[in-house]
Amino acid sequence: MMQYAEDTSQDGLIIALDQEKAYDKIKHDYLWRALREFEIPEDFISPIKSLYENAETKIMINGCLSQPWKITRGVRQGDPLSCLLFDLAIEPLAASIRASNLEGFNIPGSGERLITNLFADDTTVFMSKNDSFEDLTKILEEWCLASGAKFNTNKTEIIPIGTPTFRQQVITTRSTKTDPMAEKIPPNISIAQEGEATRILGAWFGNGIDAEGPWSIVLDKIETNLKRWDRSKPTLEGRRLIINMVVGGMTQYLTQVQGMPKKIETRISKTIRDFMWKDKRAPVSESTLFLKADEGGKALLDIAARNEAIEVMWSKRYLSLEMNRPLWALVADALFALKTPKSEKSVDKRVRLNIFLQSWKTASTERAGVCPDLRRILNIAKKYNLRPEGLAFSKDIVRQRPIWYHCDADTKIRKLNRGTSSECMKSKRDGINSVGQTETLAKLLENPNHRDNNYCACPECENMRSMVGCAHPHECAVRAKALIDTLPQKWDPRRAPIPHEQNTLEDTDQNPDEEWTTFKSHTITNGSLKDVFRIFTEGETIGTLPRTLSQSDDGPQVIAATDGSCTKNGQDNAFAGAGVFYNLNNEKNIKIKVPSHYKPSNQMAELLVLKEAAEHAPEVGCLHLELDSKYVIQNVTSRIRTHEDEGYTNTANEELLKLTIARLRDRKTTTRIKTEELTQLSTQL
Repeated sequence: MMQYAEDTSQDGLIIALDQEKAYDKIKHDYLWRALREFEIPEDFISPIKSLYENAETKIMINGCLSQPWKITRGVRQGDPLSCLLFDLAIEPLAASIRASNLEGFNIPGSGERLITNLFADDTTVFMSKNDSFEDLTKILEEWCLASGAKFNTNKTEIIPIGTPTFRQQVITTRSTKTDPMAEKIPPNISIAQEGEATRILGAWFGNGIDAEGPWSIVLDKIETNLKRWDRSKPTLEGRRLIINMVVGGMTQYLTQVQGMPKKIETRISKTIRDFMWKDKRAPVSESTLFLKADEGGKALLDIAARNEAIEVMWSKRYLSLEMNRPLWALVADALFALKTPKSEKSVDKRVRLNIFLQSWKTASTERAGVCPDLRRILNIAKKYNLRPEGLAFSKDIVRQRPIWYHCDADTKIRKLNRGTSSECMKSKRDGINSVGQTETLAKLLENPNHRDNNYCACPECENMRSMVGCAHPHECAVRAKALIDTLPQKWDPRRAPIPHEQNTLEDTDQNPDEEWTTFKSHTITNGSLKDVFRIFTEGETIGTLPRTLSQSDDGPQVIAATDGSCTKNGQDNAFAGAGVFYNLNNEKNIKIKVPSHYKPSNQMAELLVLKEAAEHAPEVGCLHLELDSKYVIQNVTSRIRTHEDEGYTNTANEELLKLTIARLRDRKTTTRIKTEELTQLSTQL
């Protein structure tokens, strides 16, 4: 937000308010009234009230206890309900600030202005240069009078944001106005100087502050704690646990909210290495220590990989393209669109919507003035090839993508972004931005009542003239079709496949009331636009749709049972077998031994025999399989989407599981599965 205010010359203040013993001061009668105003049922209020109304306490001085007295303020420390009760108690303050005449800041894409953020007793207010500090003070005093709370003005801190000239003016004159007679910020309130950091929610903010500065305290704590632990002469495993606890625990939050500078990362990595080997030369490479125990390593904290994982998760939050996107993501959108290289200056600012869905580029260097948070998102996305990727996408998803500068379209789409028709499409009413809107406009050409000229009198053209203000609806429709025609099959809404199963895959267990679970064969990505992004991608994107099979639900039922068993399960000399049983003396019955390269186990046997059943079952008729392994059933039904979203990175037996799912998808008929105790099959095996 500080970067956005400076880049857009929106001058103002960030005010970090400090509440004095916040949890201890809320009056109980105010709390009960607040709960009722939120229309919380009396059945809920009464039990809580009973916990507080008879509460008493004593105080001990020099070993002597005082007389008890009744507690009429505060919420109980350590009670899980206390945080929620305090949040409800402070919400009227937030509502008062939002309902006030304070301007705050307008964020592009947000229907509400940014005026305040509250987290427990931490209150941050955003004021524009036109806002009055006295107005804010009146709101705070009114709430304090009602609730019993108190703000400590001596600990309140203000960070001026916006242009350097405005920031210096506030520091010098203690006023947001140039008028010498304008109101002044009270002298007991601290105003952060240039280069001075202010702590808000455990992170440090300020203008021109050193990114490495806040880490000095953390580094000192790590060094002190490691020295203390070293005196106990821990084993190698003990040292690993200490590193994960001390170094990992003390750096996680600050890295999460502010990022870790490379110099600090290098220093912490050296600290880990020195502590692990007691300042001696390491006999084993770091890369080996970072491996899991079953891969020959020690699962030691890889601080660089941990930091990158944090940046990946920030990228994921940024690309959560839904209605409830966080405000910081909207600010990031605006900054990405604002900071572009010279080669992209011709790109219309109105259609710079998302750099990961469009082909225009944004600046990514410190020299270009890009703030560190956004640079980290861009760098991690580039390093691990974050992009829209998938076999096929639902029509709903395809229609949500921006049409202008569509990054998967033919390069000639860039030429179609200019011209009279394109300008009309962008400017009339709210403008046409999405593929879906463009497809709807292009469908005008398919209307049998439409005439191929701008004077067509069909109802759709008349509506565009009168309601939208378009003077040439036919030309705009032609341009819309030309834009859609540049899209590859995978992203063309006219070719988007419809799943054969109407219900999308959910990561939940099958309804216990349903005896059979239907295997869902489609490979179409459903959901919303946030579901199209993948990381760790390789090679070039493929624009064509895969060959899809429509699995029919016709024909006779082919019922078979599968089972597997393992001797010495979990041991190195284990061996396992499995079988498919249709009926006695059926030539299609199968018995197999699990090959040694599959690491024989019960689960491996169950999974392997399911693959064999899918491969060798009759092609005619729906396949109904009875299994006694919930592990297998869940992995080929309710957990498929999770496995595929994670790239099978957290999945055991991943290669065989992927092969089994592929064989089930390759069948021409529907497959259904249910759990069944297979005593007869076990006997046959």
